[in-house]
Amino acid sequence: MRSIHRAAATALIGALTAAGSLLAVPTAQAASGHCTSTTISASARVTYCSYATGSAKHFKVADSDGVYNRTSSTATLKCTITKRATVSASLSTTVSASVKAGIVAEAKAEVGTTLSGSVSTEKSIEVGVKVRPHKTVLCQRGIYYYTVKGKTVKTVQSLVTGKKSSSTTLWTYKAPSSKAWRLIEQ
Repeated sequence: MRSIHRAAATALIGALTAAGSLLAVPTAQAASGHCTSTTISASARVTYCSYATGSAKHFKVADSDGVYNRTSSTATLKCTITKRATVSASLSTTVSASVKAGIVAEAKAEVGTTLSGSVSTEKSIEVGVKVRPHKTVLCQRGIYYYTVKGKTVKTVQSLVTGKKSSSTTLWTYKAPSSKAWRLIEQ
């Protein structure tokens, strides 16, 4: 009885191994990243898979103001911002629209938040800030943005011979997520 189960298991493993060798994209690549596949002709298929390799969050300051509370109790003081800033999305490499869409999708998945094509702060705005006695608060108005680094792997597979070749392009994608206040007590 055990030899029948072993034979069946061996046959199943052999079938899965043979099936796995026919996949256009390796299993590790298909599990993560964003892939697009197009058939160039009856003889070749090209697959682009984009992967994020890291990200960092930044804050671009549009303008800042500082308020000092001279009193012995907490006071609400006004910070005034008069300058404007804009952060627009940019990609460090020239790619086709379908590949760019995969890079943008991978960047959004990496940071786990909404990314915009462009974000601008207001030119003039005031905000009331609670300041503790004898303390200074630095008010900064700006934009949070992310820089996502990654790679796109282009795989060309001959539909005639099954032979594959691949090349890798490294990229950096910068995109804003939101405008915000940053208050720093000193």
